[in-house]
Amino acid sequence: MEVMRWLQENCFQLAESLCLYSRWNGIETHASHYFVMSGRPIVDVVCHILSNHTSDHKKTYSILMAYLNLTLFEARNAEKQMPLLRPLADKVLELYGSGHVTQSSSHVTCHVISLLLDSWMVGYSSDKAISLLEKQLESLTGEESCRGRMCHSMLCLNSGRVQEARQGLCKTPKEDLERWMIGNVRFLLDSPTLTLSPLGKLVLELQESSLLDLFLHLLKRHKMTFDDLCTLLKTKDSTDLAQEHALKRFVEMIVLDRSKVISKTTTMQAVLILVEMLFARLSTTETTVSSRKQTPFVMRGTRHRWLDNVVPFGSGGGGGVWEEGEEGNGVTVETTGRRKHDYRLNDLLQLQTVLCSSHMTETVATRVNELLTPLNPVKEDGEGEGGAFVYQISLQMLSWPCVGRKKEACQLCLRHNPGAVIDYCTTMFPGDLDLWVWLLEQLLGNANYEGDPTHPQDLYKSLYKEALGHVITLTTPREFVFLLPPTGSAGFFLPFIERSIKLHFSRATSDCLHDSILQSNNNTTQ
Repeated sequence: MEVMRWLQENCFQLAESLCLYSRWNGIETHASHYFVMSGRPIVDVVCHILSNHTSDHKKTYSILMAYLNLTLFEARNAEKQMPLLRPLADKVLELYGSGHVTQSSSHVTCHVISLLLDSWMVGYSSDKAISLLEKQLESLTGEESCRGRMCHSMLCLNSGRVQEARQGLCKTPKEDLERWMIGNVRFLLDSPTLTLSPLGKLVLELQESSLLDLFLHLLKRHKMTFDDLCTLLKTKDSTDLAQEHALKRFVEMIVLDRSKVISKTTTMQAVLILVEMLFARLSTTETTVSSRKQTPFVMRGTRHRWLDNVVPFGSGGGGGVWEEGEEGNGVTVETTGRRKHDYRLNDLLQLQTVLCSSHMTETVATRVNELLTPLNPVKEDGEGEGGAFVYQISLQMLSWPCVGRKKEACQLCLRHNPGAVIDYCTTMFPGDLDLWVWLLEQLLGNANYEGDPTHPQDLYKSLYKEALGHVITLTTPREFVFLLPPTGSAGFFLPFIERSIKLHFSRATSDCLHDSILQSNNNTTQ
């Protein structure tokens, strides 16, 4: 220990000698390193240089700044030196802000920004720091301008000057902001509590898409987990998923992502959360634009056509006409001559689209059925008890087939929306011959039912013909004839038998030609 103290004292004396007597270029680098090796507290060194080396202001400033740069940006110095430096924090801030006459104002400002953003120094006056930044901020451009504005916004937030912070953030170009955030995530998060910092909350409010893009970037590069990112986006103490708009946008981005970088497990988690949020929004009775913030539909192109013939967009055998409202303004639906405006229909369209996509699995279907279970049952007219939830028919028709309830789903369609049943079965079960045979029996029974004069026999006869046309594509002529009912008009079924034979021979001819072409190509290559 004695030797160490002796060495440190000699380092201090050598640094002192260089300050006093050396005139060669680069002296500040050597002197500052020896001051660091002396092991003396930063406060002692700063005060010593300021008190004893005032004759050459330029040289003194250069040595002092070189020493501060070596000390303040080393994280290992923070624990011991931070409490000692607090009394001199404003003085150090002034040193970084004053610069030397040979330095440009932008160069001085960059030094101040680095001190405020990257050093471990605390305890300085926020007002003083803001004042130093504001004097030179407009002279900065590009990346340094963004760093300066973000630093300014953080200081303003810490001082309660929220409006100034908002103005600074609004002036920052989106591209520059996104580049800065990728390298400075620590300023957006409060890691110990896993919440957004004041700056993070402001960015979420004013530049939501940029922050969500950052979170997606962190997720893809495994810098943060999906659960942690969701926790950051949730409103503190909120249990209402219908109001978590930022979280909804984030899980939508994951569901829409096509990079194949995000794991299937994470994507499935996002789908389940999105489904739960859409159910929460559908179940709420709140209809104000402010509380029902809308976002674009997810996977818009995947929504099945038959859904337009199912309540609330269509009912019975007739279709419906719906118009998408502007963002936040819901959807207007016209059915059976009546027009109805409902904010929840945007959410229903999105939920239907998710359930029509490749993300629809048994796990998702099971969760949908769990969420549907507590809801009021649907009456024969398609309305829930008390008119509470008329949307569940289409959701049951989408989810039941994935959990082994295909026939129940078809029965639901026949009961409430018979006109959609062929489109529904063609989309959902195009090659399931057993189900189509069962459907033929149901349609034939309804077509022959005469107990109710209002029963739409003609509709069911038309549907029966359409179903026969589809079954033809799944069978050979012999199989098709075997499936026909034992009783009935031969003239009714004859055109379908002829179509079956033509289709069969057309396929056989096509297969024969295909085989001949392949054989010819093989002979040519040999």
